[in-house]
Amino acid sequence: MRLDENQAAWLRIRLRGLDKENKRRRELADVYRASIRQEEVTLPFEAAYATHVYHIFALLHPRRDDLQQYLLEKGVQTMIHYPVPPHHQAAFGQWSDLSFPISEKIHQQELSLPISPVHSNEEIAYVASVINEFK
Repeated sequence: MRLDENQAAWLRIRLRGLDKENKRRRELADVYRASIRQEEVTLPFEAAYATHVYHIFALLHPRRDDLQQYLLEKGVQTMIHYPVPPHHQAAFGQWSDLSFPISEKIHQQELSLPISPVHSNEEIAYVASVINEFK
């Protein structure tokens, strides 16, 4: 991507705090992981050889749409970042008639929770508690 001078100047300033923001996102992800106990939830996996920056906190739930609606009723906004499996996107049209069960399951169950360096631990704990109350 080519940046103009204003975009480059803004990016230069923003990059100074990137490590701090990523550290904060990891702290908030730890709060989610320590607090979410809803048995149907699959939390993000972090490999021992890598460090996640959690630009999103995406979990899996077999009743994702019901959970999303429940969270909204409790004042928690969520997103579905990956609604369409790659093999069903136009760029991969030649594979659209094939079945990739793992990919399809992920795309049917993925739900992204709020996570931002400006969230407090208490806000994240609230989201986790609402998820734990979901039946």
